[in-house]
Amino acid sequence: MRKTRRDENNKIFEDTFYHVCYGENPTGNLVSSSETGENYWSDFDTAIDAQKKNIAHGKYSLKVLDITKNKDFDFFFFHENISLKST
Repeated sequence: MRKTRRDENNKIFEDTFYHVCYGENPTGNLVSSSETGENYWSDFDTAIDAQKKNIAHGKYSLKVLDITKNKDFDFFFFHENISLKST
């Protein structure tokens, strides 16, 4: 999924690709943080609740979680292009 975020002047301040990976019963140690951010495991319901609280989520953010939760593994691509107002 590609997320493009624009400010109130329509200037891009974020343009990111998110790759969705699914696994069952992972083993090994998760790297909890790196220079690119924090990593953690989450069940789908917790991830969905967190996404609903994210002021920058768009209509496809929840759809991707739902597709993955339901194991609908057909290829998909979404592009969210959202303008946000500063607070």
